[in-house]
Amino acid sequence: MLIQALAAIKSKDKLITHSYEITDLKPYKVLIQISHCGICYSDIHLINND
Repeated sequence: MLIQALAAIKSKDKLITHSYEITDLKPYKVLIQISHCGICYSDIHLINND
């Protein structure tokens, strides 16, 4: 399954499109499909390495 997201690859970078492939789920693992999400200021602190 292809996962598509936004990511800051290094500290203080802009968010860019980032995709990666996941393999089959192992026992006791779950897959959650997210339809919407937001960004809050604590996410910005994490991106800025504060």
